[in-house]
Amino acid sequence: MSRDVDRDTVVDAFDSAVDYWHAQLDEQITEHTDTDRPDTAREYFEDGRGYDTDTVDEWRLGWAPGDGGLYDHLRSEGFDAETISATGLFCQKAPKKELWRGRYVLPYFSSDGRAEYAIARCTGSKGGGSAGYDGHSEDFLAGKYAKVAHTRENVPLSEPILGLHTLDAADEVVVAEGIADAISATEAGYAVCRR
Repeated sequence: MSRDVDRDTVVDAFDSAVDYWHAQLDEQITEHTDTDRPDTAREYFEDGRGYDTDTVDEWRLGWAPGDGGLYDHLRSEGFDAETISATGLFCQKAPKKELWRGRYVLPYFSSDGRAEYAIARCTGSKGGGSAGYDGHSEDFLAGKYAKVAHTRENVPLSEPILGLHTLDAADEVVVAEGIADAISATEAGYAVCRR
């Protein structure tokens, strides 16, 4: 990396990426129209996972489209190439290619409410389609869940404790096994955390 990137600016870019994916919730997943899979990410979250609309919006759940668009969005928001790379959301050898394509996105928030991390789930039950599994054909990752490329030297982000934004004045906290369970617990009115 040729210069130090400001972590707060990287988190701002990451938060903007989460806004972008959240705005894609109602986009048709054309690959799913002739299958028993959800036609939109909103349908996956609300009908498949059982979250209500308020929960989907509060957690800013989203969809990383198979055809991309995130890099151009972040550039239009004023972020430079080094800051965008430092989000850990793009491939190292192809810096404009999104790491997540054709995946559902579930963000983690800091205590101040900004999205600073996320995981992405494949549309199938096994992993990415291009990786030879049953996910979206543009999803080239093998695993069912994928994390931000936070281990790269230029990425100042790390996986935080999930649910910090739910802990205000909580007397009791539920410790959840996974992010989907954590979201369900907050929907039921609990403060929650998960590592």
